[in-house]
Amino acid sequence: MYCGRCGNSLGEEKVCGQCGWSMNETEMYVGEFEQPSTGNAAAITSLICGALSWATFGGFGVVPIVGIIFGMVGLKSRQPEIAIAGIVINAAVLILAILFIGLMIIGAWSATPSPSTIGRCC
Repeated sequence: MYCGRCGNSLGEEKVCGQCGWSMNETEMYVGEFEQPSTGNAAAITSLICGALSWATFGGFGVVPIVGIIFGMVGLKSRQPEIAIAGIVINAAVLILAILFIGLMIIGAWSATPSPSTIGRCC
């Protein structure tokens, strides 16, 4: 049996140990046949976006941002650990991509010759 409010597995208990909701006989009878949906789609999508953004090194910044948004939505799922993993991976990839782009800009800026040195030998 499953709790009608939070979806926690109850076994033979009439009161949910997680949310404290008490079920009557009718709800227990219906609850035996209807298993609530897992609700992990957003959390799993966040984790997939994290793997995809890691493989594409940031995916132009869009993929990790979408993954972080899905992870925040997935925190309300039955397994928030998956959502947390997705958020951490996406945030790490986004930070690394920003640092890499910043270093590339600084490197290109410092390698550009200044106007006063153009045309001189040494």
